[in-house]
Amino acid sequence: MYLNNTDRPKLGKKMDDYLRSNIEDEEIFWSVWATMGIPDGASKEDYEDLKDSDEFWTDCLEAFMRCVLLDAKNH
Repeated sequence: MYLNNTDRPKLGKKMDDYLRSNIEDEEIFWSVWATMGIPDGASKEDYEDLKDSDEFWTDCLEAFMRCVLLDAKNH
């Protein structure tokens, strides 16, 4: 399935919200997501950057997947 670049900011925000609400291990959140994904205190512009940067988008997807997998191993 192809995701249009214009949809990336919305999905990036949803991924950020999900991880902030569901990752119980703060070390996973801070060492993976806040470092490789969306920065802490992200602004609308940070999410909008996902439209224009394939590298940032790919980094966010990888970081999201790592966080979910690491969190699952802890349960």
